[in-house]
Amino acid sequence: MPPRSAPQSTPRSAVRTYTPLPFLPYLSPNPHFQTILPHFYPPAPPFDYTRRSFPSDDSHALLHVDYAFTPNPPTFDFPIVPPLDQNLLTELESQPHTPKQPPLAVVLHGLESNSHATVTRRIVAALGHSAFQVAALNFRTCASGTDDIPSTLRLYHAGFTEDLQTLLRVVRVDALRKRTLPPDVYLCGFSLGANVVCQYLARRGPRALQLDGVVAAAAACVPFDPESCQRKLDNGWRGYVYSKRMVTTMHSKFRKAVDSGVDIGLCEVDSVLKADRVGKIDDAFISPVFGFRNRLHYYEEVNSATVLNRITVPTYVINARDDPFFDHESRRKFPTANQIGDAPVLLHVTEHGGHCGFLDKEAFQSKGPCYFQREFARFFVHVRDGTPEQDSARGESKLSTQSLPLETGLDTS
Repeated sequence: MPPRSAPQSTPRSAVRTYTPLPFLPYLSPNPHFQTILPHFYPPAPPFDYTRRSFPSDDSHALLHVDYAFTPNPPTFDFPIVPPLDQNLLTELESQPHTPKQPPLAVVLHGLESNSHATVTRRIVAALGHSAFQVAALNFRTCASGTDDIPSTLRLYHAGFTEDLQTLLRVVRVDALRKRTLPPDVYLCGFSLGANVVCQYLARRGPRALQLDGVVAAAAACVPFDPESCQRKLDNGWRGYVYSKRMVTTMHSKFRKAVDSGVDIGLCEVDSVLKADRVGKIDDAFISPVFGFRNRLHYYEEVNSATVLNRITVPTYVINARDDPFFDHESRRKFPTANQIGDAPVLLHVTEHGGHCGFLDKEAFQSKGPCYFQREFARFFVHVRDGTPEQDSARGESKLSTQSLPLETGLDTS
């Protein structure tokens, strides 16, 4: 069976021929204003979800996926998701089938967020408006409307890609059962979810396209250099305004697990419940559960800046220089051109935008998606609809997006 290929263009030409629009902050460029207000106003565009749930690979969790703009979402009536191997793919391609399904965009949320969060719903709305089916994956115990009692402490973290890979396998298996060609998958995420996107793409390499059907990806507010980002997020008043709020819900989940008799392994109950900052929860909870020596080891292992060069599908990354969660004044700042190498990754750095905010005039007046959500949709349409193939004329071996200066597409407005 021939390997799958991206629509009508090579990965490098797809990112090279895409031009990001500039971001123009509305009302105020202040990073905290840009971070906080868009979580409340404008309200998320209205639409309805259809929820589907299926077992995780380790059988310790029920994964909840909310579908939008999808007339026939997968149903899961099997006890485990069948493993995805070459035999399954061969059977999939050899069966009589109807035309390929419309493309599917998979959305990953941030730390302790979910599919119903304002930022997530704005992404979903922007993608639905561009004729994508959408599946919003809720990380373990994050789904709204459920009261799941954790049967394991293996919930999720910034490099936890297992549940995403399970969902992508479900998409392929569902197509096999329906005798249809599986949809092209477009993958996107914000904040912690953006890091998961990058980690998944780097670990899977060409298999992301060939086996999982992922043809493009987009990520916003990736926590590059997580060690310095954690220090900035936890220190001073940011620790009270942002960091403490993020870990509060994790305490209740941990307590539920302990009360239900879950084996806590190397975790110490008091240490976890007293951890009132992201760094402390990473030391007391995440690190011992997932086998990291400590939070510094965890941050080193999930730092996506060091693995972007392994990505093989067109990927668009949007980060704001003034993001209050991240330390962009550290010596490492953003990934370097050498770190990205020849990978088809377009890093777009704006001067303003805050953390997952990016409130502009169009969003405020239309009460629709904000800047980065519309950019996700624009990029995916660009890849989906194809770009003129000019590699031979330009010299594919001599010109690639990341051989240009690091801040190609930098918005200095």
